[in-house]
Amino acid sequence: MIFLIHPGNPAWTEPENPVAEDLSEAIEAVFPMETEDAVMMWGSQAVSVSYKYDMSVIVEDVIFMLEFLRRRNSGEETVFFSSDTFNAEWLVKWGDERLFIYPTWNSVAGNKCAELNALGAMKVSVSHFVGQWAMVLEKIHEAILMSGVNLEEPEDFDALSSLLGHTEDLVAAA
Repeated sequence: MIFLIHPGNPAWTEPENPVAEDLSEAIEAVFPMETEDAVMMWGSQAVSVSYKYDMSVIVEDVIFMLEFLRRRNSGEETVFFSSDTFNAEWLVKWGDERLFIYPTWNSVAGNKCAELNALGAMKVSVSHFVGQWAMVLEKIHEAILMSGVNLEEPEDFDALSSLLGHTEDLVAAA
C-alpha cells in the first residue's frame, strides 16, 4: 500500500505577536488559514493535513512517533492524533526496518474515515515513513525560524531541531 506525504508549498507570515507560548502556538500563528495543505496518500485515499489547524495540534505526537522509531530498533507504541480534522489512533509496530501501522481513523477532512478504515494496516519501511514526515517537519522548522517568532517554551522546537538532524542520518542510512 502507498504511503506518501506531499508537503506542499505552504505560505507563512510573520505573526502579529512575535512571541508564542510553544511550538504548537507558533505553528498556528505563522501559517495562514488559506495556505496549501500537506497531502498524505494512505493507499488510494488522499488526506489533507492543514499546517495551521492539524499540524499545530499533532506536531508533538509526530515528533514523539519519529523519536521512538529513531531511538529503538523495534517496538510497539500507540499514537493519538487529536486534531478535529486529523483524528486517529495508530498502533505502530516496527522491527528490522519494517513498520506496520494499524489505524483507527475517527475524523479527517473530507469525511473519508470509512474508506481509510477499510484499507486496513499500512506496511512501509521505517526510513521511508520517517522521510515522508521529515519533509513536512522541515517546512514547519523553516517557517518558524524565518518568521522570527520567539518561543517562551522552546523545548518542542528544540526537539524538532534535534530530530531533523538525526532524521537525515536515518533516512540516508536506509
